Amino acid sequence: QNAVGNWETTYASDTLTVDTNEPNTSLTAYSPDPTNDSTPTYSGTATDATTNIIDIEYRVDGGAWTNVDTFTPGLNVNFTFTTPVLADGTHTIETRAMDSASNWETSYASDTLTVDATPPTAPPLVSPANNAAITTSIFTFDWNASTDPAPGSGVSYYTLQVDDDPSFSSLELEKTTSASVTEYTLLSTEALLSNTYNWRVRAVDAAGNPGNWSTWVVRIDNSMYGFETSAQGWSPSGTI
Repeated sequence: QNAVGNWETTYASDTLTVDTNEPNTSLTAYSPDPTNDSTPTYSGTATDATTNIIDIEYRVDGGAWTNVDTFTPGLNVNFTFTTPVLADGTHTIETRAMDSASNWETSYASDTLTVDATPPTAPPLVSPANNAAITTSIFTFDWNASTDPAPGSGVSYYTLQVDDDPSFSSLELEKTTSASVTEYTLLSTEALLSNTYNWRVRAVDAAGNPGNWSTWVVRIDNSMYGFETSAQGWSPSGTI
């Protein structure tokens, strides 16, 4: 109002948004877990009901916070990030967000995963002994258990392969056994003809790391008995 009583009719104004609520992040659980990927890539979302998300950070095992750069500010944003190299073991990944009213999230989103990039040991072979000569076509392949060095994810299964080619390019047999089974007995339909065979076994852990093969040779000769085994049964061979 001025000295002669005139009131202003075009008022000055300002609009103010008050936001005292913190934003929220959610983190997609990493899969597979355990993993042999030592630099896992995570994805998640950050939301705020009132003001835009302008900053997102993550940290590993309670360490320093690192900025997430791959997102567009907004009320509901998607983001991804890749961790630095993680050592074998269990790790906790946390995320937090800040909105444009400078509210930082304090109830962090988190995920725990196990990294195992170390393969299990090669299984010691037991029988048939290396270069053994045997006269039966149905027998048992036997080996001792592998170990998965700590803090490994543990042996998941074994793979057995048999081939008359040392390069294992045309497999006669391939079988998988669980971690608790360290032998395989041929079925009658899997009986092996007289020949020299290479057989090998390796372990694979729960994170998918394959160990080294252990390889031996076995020689099968049924001809001295006048019979030879085939997948269809017994057939004459040689003279009695």
